[in-house]
Amino acid sequence: MAVSEPFDEVVKLTDCNYYTVPSADELQLDLRGECWVHDFIVGHRIYGSAKLTGWTNIAGLNLSSIGIGFLFVHYTLYIY
Repeated sequence: MAVSEPFDEVVKLTDCNYYTVPSADELQLDLRGECWVHDFIVGHRIYGSAKLTGWTNIAGLNLSSIGIGFLFVHYTLYIY
């Protein structure tokens, strides 16, 4: 993968309670400005995590506007 910019300059993640797998430090844009990740996980340290299965282009993803609501074994993930 060719590298043009670090991941954290492209994806917004300002709440320290959230995390990603792979971590933001491991991800970068390719020359086309894309960042394709297989089975990307975004999680909250208290409420749990959600996996985006398959290949997802996460370039430009604003994780600061994400809303995760957990109710027993059901959760809803909103990405604006």
